Amino acid sequence: MPLAEGWVKESMRRTPVVPIVPRTAIQGFEVGGFWVRPGQPVVAGLRSTMQLDPRFEGSKPLAFCPERWMAPEASRDAAWMPFGGGPRLCLGNLLSMAELKIFLALLTRRYDVEFLDHAEAWHYIPLARPLRGMPIRLRPRHLTGKAPSA
Repeated sequence: MPLAEGWVKESMRRTPVVPIVPRTAIQGFEVGGFWVRPGQPVVAGLRSTMQLDPRFEGSKPLAFCPERWMAPEASRDAAWMPFGGGPRLCLGNLLSMAELKIFLALLTRRYDVEFLDHAEAWHYIPLARPLRGMPIRLRPRHLTGKAPSA
């Protein structure tokens, strides 16, 4: 299931379900020329962080490319963090990843999936979702165990 995992990770990198992570600074630091004081609220934008991380530069960061996760160097630490990280890591992250891979494998095993609107607009706050739904067409595959005749 490595390709299914690549599809799931790339989908979540491009459009994380939770696009922002609010935190409170525990110590002062500088970021982008601005000083953040201890106790000040900060927000990490996961969508822009995971799309524009310099570690994706050589691999076309805005392109949808599930194969990028198949390489040995694909573990990019904090470059991919749709489930948060550290002590606030989502407890359900492993279950969620397993469910998504199984769903994708079962769906694509039984159906050919066609997206009908590739330019669908999205809402990102509070959760990522298509603006008008996501119209798709499912065509059943023939699971006879024989190759389809041409």
